[in-house]
Amino acid sequence: MGTEEPRARHREGGGTKGSSVERAENIRGRKGVANGLHAAARRCTVTVRTRLAQRDVETGVRLAARFGVEDGHTEIRRSSMAKPSPFASSEEVMRRVCVAVLVCVALGGCSGSRVRDASSAEKAAIQSVLDAHAKAWNNGDAAAAAAVMTEDADWVSGDGSVYEGRDAIEAAHWDWFAGSAKGSWHTHPGLPKIHFVRTDVAIVDGDSNESGLHDEQGKEIPADVTRFTAVMVKENGRWKVAAFRSLPQVKSKINAADVR
Repeated sequence: MGTEEPRARHREGGGTKGSSVERAENIRGRKGVANGLHAAARRCTVTVRTRLAQRDVETGVRLAARFGVEDGHTEIRRSSMAKPSPFASSEEVMRRVCVAVLVCVALGGCSGSRVRDASSAEKAAIQSVLDAHAKAWNNGDAAAAAAVMTEDADWVSGDGSVYEGRDAIEAAHWDWFAGSAKGSWHTHPGLPKIHFVRTDVAIVDGDSNESGLHDEQGKEIPADVTRFTAVMVKENGRWKVAAFRSLPQVKSKINAADVR
């Protein structure tokens, strides 16, 4: 409203002076549009940064609540709980980002490498259980072989026999070591596929190599690699086998001749 009247007089006057004024007005108008666009862009940037900060803050708050941050961090929780305004200052945004990052670093909740390292460590622990059973088998030690099982574990052998409970599984091993598996050699070649259903429950699919087995007539059976599936659980910080299924009908990709 305030600028329309002077502009109208310049248009009515015409001439060079009027043209110069109009050009000046056009330039100012274009600058005003440009400034408006820059201002909008800055507001948009602040909004995006604020939303990113809000996400990081919420992550930090959840971690603080989960791990029970003590009274020394009460102020962090209180300030972080407030939802950032879309028009928060850059200093406020950065302060909240710093709070979230510090909480994450302190609690180790934002470290993807630690998660990967933990998973690798658990897989190594599971592999050691498989190796322990193989070592006990090769030593003819049924008690040690059954020690990797949970107390209420069950075992289904390749011929379909079912053994329920650690004691029954140990007794079956004694029978095998005294009969068809006497003097045999057992390993778990290759890397098993391990799927964590939960942090303390894993499904393991792997290969089982056995050589030196004998049939009922005492004739040695050719070495073979078969598949198995095991359900493993973590009890008191140690992995144990809760269920074992021998799967001779499933063809292994590993050739027995290549196993050493």
